[in-house]
Amino acid sequence: MCNSGYYQSGSACVSGQQCGANTIKKADGTCICAPGFTNYNGICSQCPPGAFWSSASSKCIFVCGQNAIYSAAANACVCVAGYGILSGQCQQCPNSFFISNGYCVTCPVNSVYNPNTLNCDCAVGFYTNQYGICTQKCGTNEVYNTSTLTCTCLQGLGRVNGACTVCPTGTQPTADGSACSACGANQQLVNGVCSCLPGYAFNSAQVCTACANLTNGFITNGLCSICPRTLVYDGYSGCKCPSGKVLQGSVCVSQCRSDEILDSSGNCYTCGANQVISNNQCVCISGYTLSSCGVCQLTCGGNQFIFQGGCAICPLNTVYKP
Repeated sequence: MCNSGYYQSGSACVSGQQCGANTIKKADGTCICAPGFTNYNGICSQCPPGAFWSSASSKCIFVCGQNAIYSAAANACVCVAGYGILSGQCQQCPNSFFISNGYCVTCPVNSVYNPNTLNCDCAVGFYTNQYGICTQKCGTNEVYNTSTLTCTCLQGLGRVNGACTVCPTGTQPTADGSACSACGANQQLVNGVCSCLPGYAFNSAQVCTACANLTNGFITNGLCSICPRTLVYDGYSGCKCPSGKVLQGSVCVSQCRSDEILDSSGNCYTCGANQVISNNQCVCISGYTLSSCGVCQLTCGGNQFIFQGGCAICPLNTVYKP
């Protein structure tokens, strides 16, 4: 252990005092902060944010931005009175904002700033719940819904004239309890949704219509059913293909003759005049071409013309002029 006035350096005792981090030793043995560092509370540190090291004055020089001044107490730049930091700059806080710890801040949802108490107070119609959140005050037969942040009617009640109550006779509460719903003709309300009565089904206009009045509709187990796609109701047992057609997959198709073609709808058709079947489609016979009207017309060669269903040629030394 070294005597007073000396310090341990390796295995030897050296005269003077031991220098700390970011320091250099002077010729007289004393320690000073290294260039670019300044003494803050006995520790050599770099300049804090908003300042730069001045070798001329050997100290940190603060350069504060607009609407800001240097605070010796904070050892940093702070906004002038009436200004707060917003988007990284000192500026006057916009409406609904106030200054807190030097920053422009706004109150949480459903609360407003009270300049008298310097606090965010719940807005009218709201109260602070056990979690410190401003929650809407709900009325009679209402409960606060944390998902929608609104007051909703208790289960089984509907809203009538703004109040949650038992729905009038003939109506039922909607699924969300926001109203009492009366369904249309031939409908009933089930679990808050209007549906057709037994024996009825929605037509193309979404009107509940008697099953007997619907094309291919029939009653099965008290419910209205409709034959799918090309099937028709046979009048007693269920759905089947119309007469002359057979089921292929899920489509009813006709049984075509050798001179007929089956179209995409399952119907048979024959080719037109001057046409034959080739690769399951109608094509013009030899010597005929398909016109823009979809008719196969006779095609005559040069200096020929159509005459009495055939191709004729002009007499010697004459030409055909159409």
